[in-house]
Amino acid sequence: METIIQHQHAMVEWGASLMELDDTLWQTPLKPGKWNIGETLAHLIAWDEFLLDHRLREIGSAESMSPAPEVDAFNHEAVTRMEKASKAELFRQFTETKLRIIEEIKELNADYIMTIGEKDISIVRYFLGLMEHDLHHKEQTDAFLSDGLTIQRTEGDEAAKSISEKLYSFNLKHFPEDLKGRYEEITLTLSDATGEIRGGLVGEICWNWMEVKILMVDESLRSGGHGSRLLQEAERIASVRGCDFIKLDTLSFQARGFYEKHGYDVFGTLENVGRDHSHFYMKKDL
Repeated sequence: METIIQHQHAMVEWGASLMELDDTLWQTPLKPGKWNIGETLAHLIAWDEFLLDHRLREIGSAESMSPAPEVDAFNHEAVTRMEKASKAELFRQFTETKLRIIEEIKELNADYIMTIGEKDISIVRYFLGLMEHDLHHKEQTDAFLSDGLTIQRTEGDEAAKSISEKLYSFNLKHFPEDLKGRYEEITLTLSDATGEIRGGLVGEICWNWMEVKILMVDESLRSGGHGSRLLQEAERIASVRGCDFIKLDTLSFQARGFYEKHGYDVFGTLENVGRDHSHFYMKKDL
């Protein structure tokens, strides 16, 4: 429940920050057809009051809690009821309801199960849902105040691809013509007579270098020269493609000595990797 209490305090601080806005921003809809900031606060106040006056009053009752009000009508009534309230009045009510909620939360049993209609839900899960509701409107408001830009975690490959392509396009402006468009993925495999892959190298050629991302040989085959063969083949490809150098990285429990034997030098070190290890960044000029 501590996380929920911290959230309520954070919302009070956020509300206080809105008091500094000028009237133009305060009264401008967040998006066409949407509420303005004052109406958004009125909406949040109304649902907090419903929580305090109904949900929390019904805790401990042997009967199922009353169903939630019809959302659209409730929201409309909340915004209409407070449309003439001043900025200071809205902030006062917003703060008071949040502080009342904090005091109520302190008295709640975190293991309590609420029954709303025919659905059972833990008191913690219920409050987390209210947090998500608060944060949804906070993020919308913050986005409006920051020219509509938001930050959110995005799943899937499309977003990552879009970001990479935008950076790639920017990078192209800073490289000579003969290097533009130079990108090639390199995969080498070490296979036994049955076709099973027992090791390999994964890398890429980008502009005037090759980067080795993975070099691996099964433990039972190590010290047999297979890693050297893979690395030497990658170096041959890099030379043929006109690369000026190869870069790679390795951890302190992996293969620094192996790469140094093949002419790679450490140009950077990152300590405290996994607490007990170092991360070495290495390079070899071709």
